[in-house]
Amino acid sequence: MTPDNGADIAIPPALAAQIQAAADEEHRPAIDLLSDAVARYLAARNRREVLLTENLSDEDVAAILRGSMDRQFDHLNAELD
Repeated sequence: MTPDNGADIAIPPALAAQIQAAADEEHRPAIDLLSDAVARYLAARNRREVLLTENLSDEDVAAILRGSMDRQFDHLNAELD
């Protein structure tokens, strides 16, 4: 994988195989699946950083993020039904 700046990103072969298998199951390019996953990770990381600036405890932040994840899973489950 080569980003716009020309730097290569190494992915361990076992993880690359899992990414490709998931992409194949979803009938989409592996790069799209990987981009979505990284975007979600960075969004969650950003939310955590914002929440930490609000002087919340780590436990409060974890509870808020768990609630967010629960809503995402509920949405995904609804799509599968």
